Amino acid sequence: LDMESGVRSDVEGRDSFDVVKALVVCKALEAEGWEDSVACDVEVPPPPLPANVKVSGHPLLAHKLTLMRDQATPAREFRSLLREVTFHVGYEATAGIRTARRSDVVSPGGLVPADKAQRITDSVALVPIMRSGLGMVEAM
Repeated sequence: LDMESGVRSDVEGRDSFDVVKALVVCKALEAEGWEDSVACDVEVPPPPLPANVKVSGHPLLAHKLTLMRDQATPAREFRSLLREVTFHVGYEATAGIRTARRSDVVSPGGLVPADKAQRITDSVALVPIMRSGLGMVEAM
């Protein structure tokens, strides 16, 4: 297209792209009903996910995400759904977090056995990305 259409111009000794010429060429192609003769009918699989990415298949999470995507969902309900989704994602994201036993927990029923009391030993940082991420950090 570039060589045949002359969309590029030599201006003051520099090669430059002429937008007006490009639009004229695009309109001419559209008027001719140009179709890609090398259409690809083969479905290309998506690239593999990194090892540290986990995709949730939980039906409740899928339901809530669908409600969030619906443009008819009011802002107040969206924020409520965002908090609920955050809890679900947070549970799954922290499933492998390291813990240690605690032996100093006393419940109304007495001393809690060390194998029943846990504390988190990993340091956790929540870093919001984009504006909706702020709503997620608040919920966690």
